[in-house]
Amino acid sequence: MVMNMSKKFFKAEMDNLEEMIQFILLQAKRIVKNRKIDYQLRLVSEEAFINIINYAYGKESGELKIDCKIVNNDTIFIEIIDTGTAFDPLQKEDPDITLPLEEIKDWGLGIFIIKNIMDTVHYKREDEQNILTLTKKLL
Repeated sequence: MVMNMSKKFFKAEMDNLEEMIQFILLQAKRIVKNRKIDYQLRLVSEEAFINIINYAYGKESGELKIDCKIVNNDTIFIEIIDTGTAFDPLQKEDPDITLPLEEIKDWGLGIFIIKNIMDTVHYKREDEQNILTLTKKLL
């Protein structure tokens, strides 16, 4: 069962970052009031959006679409679609987190965080679009 389906387009710009994050948090808050989940979704959203803004479009202007819905009354489904440069974040090797923080390359740490917080993370390139799909049980 799908409920609370919501889609929205945003200019892929840092000025819109907080609005994009709030769009996702609002969907989750419809069924759960958990600060830990709220923090995790905020962190994941921020990492995903910043990657798209900085790497998919670079200096160019672009747009992204967020499709966010609650499935089975307990799981958030987030799909982020952009038409920027093709990039599969799941092909990036995980950083060695046993190293001291100053020795860890910062590139890839955000993707590692996303993969470890969310229950599922999928990427596909289809019709000249990057499609990142994330799910997480909220209850």
